[in-house]
Amino acid sequence: MSFTMSFRTGKDGELVYGERPQFREEFLKKIYNRRLNIKAGLGEMFTDFISMEGNIAKSNHPFIQAAGDTCEGITSDSHFLVQLREYVDLGIENKSFFEESCFMFFLESQGLSLPAMHYTLVMKEGQEDKSVEDFIEKNNEMSPLERMMRGYVAAKNEIYDVPLTTYECETVEDACIASLHFLITHECNILKCQNCEKYFIAERSDAKYCDRTSPFNTKTTCKIDGAQRTHRTHSNENDVDKQIRLKKKARYQYYYRHSNSEKACKDYDNFMDTLKAMQIDLKSGAITKEQFIKWLDEQ
Repeated sequence: MSFTMSFRTGKDGELVYGERPQFREEFLKKIYNRRLNIKAGLGEMFTDFISMEGNIAKSNHPFIQAAGDTCEGITSDSHFLVQLREYVDLGIENKSFFEESCFMFFLESQGLSLPAMHYTLVMKEGQEDKSVEDFIEKNNEMSPLERMMRGYVAAKNEIYDVPLTTYECETVEDACIASLHFLITHECNILKCQNCEKYFIAERSDAKYCDRTSPFNTKTTCKIDGAQRTHRTHSNENDVDKQIRLKKKARYQYYYRHSNSEKACKDYDNFMDTLKAMQIDLKSGAITKEQFIKWLDEQ
């Protein structure tokens, strides 16, 4: 089953951020029951797809609906998706991997290729009867081609919409490849949410959280809940650091006042060695914060 996926760069040539590029494939429009555009944009569709878990073939995701019978057996553990997510993770850490040539090399290394693509000029709604030649004065010295080209330059923003980039797809892999190629070539920020660990597109390259419902608090989003959880974590860590500082200060003062005592010196050295080991265990998860604080209190 073949299908096309067409995307715009953004209204009047604006840079692409988040959900501006839209699917234009007729079959996908019907799924979302929208006359012009489907509900979600390219960035949201692609990142939702590669973030899915389990048997993806049974989902209602538009990639699956469009690709039809070619999707049988596709799961989140399928080789293509595992490799694709690893590539995206590498690109998030090292933006040079998101250069178009690197993406094409990745495809070649996996035995894949970019679906056939072409660009299409589309007239804006209500401008179908206009002619570009109406926008320049008649000049018999111009050749028909020059007159036509000069007319286009003068009229393009009024008559024509942003060109469509159309990919000819046959499989869900093609849909993923086409989507990621468009996102990369238009320098979209592909990130991974630090709260739910799913992929998302953001306007800012330093964004940390997505707009999905938080898995830890269904009444709010990752953007809100993630920031609150991070603040609480840092606050707890600061509490521990404060207690460590106070305890070290007290032990040192005791050691300083009794510096002539061999036992005091030995006790201080043992405390510092044990503290270092306990901090390593706390960081690795071998002990809990409560266990660590209890040990500090006993000192």
